Amino acid sequence: MAEVSLEFMQDMTQRIMDGFATMHDDMQDVKTRLSAVERAVIGLRRDQTHDAANAAHAQDRMDRLGERVARIERRLEIVS
Repeated sequence: MAEVSLEFMQDMTQRIMDGFATMHDDMQDVKTRLSAVERAVIGLRRDQTHDAANAAHAQDRMDRLGERVARIERRLEIVS
């Protein structure tokens, strides 16, 4: 069986440590990008909620306009 030198072991250990350092840096980048995506999703949800509120407000106004038109028609006796 071949002997493994101490220098070889140190070299392999250093390569493993360098690989972990690279993975750590990559993971930090992934976390940063994930946070940006989460903030974007929150912004989209906020926009969606705002749009839904605007749609509800517009529907309410349309309902009130319909009621007003119906009253006007009754007053003018133009209802068929």
